[in-house]
Amino acid sequence: MRTDSTHVAEIALAETREYIQEKFGKDYLPPKARYFSARAAGAQEAHEAIRATLMHREPAAIKKFLNAASRAL
Repeated sequence: MRTDSTHVAEIALAETREYIQEKFGKDYLPPKARYFSARAAGAQEAHEAIRATLMHREPAAIKKFLNAASRAL
């Protein structure tokens, strides 16, 4: 799996911005999202960056569903 991509789906970006504003306040939310271009000419951008599936799933909220090894990650 590629892990070097900087591409994030727009829906994930919107959810992340919403989470930051709710959790920390608008003082911690940049006016607009940062975007990065491909590092090298001809780089493949077919895959999205690794990210959380849902921002609102905080570790404490899902702890009871995880085994000890998963909680340690």
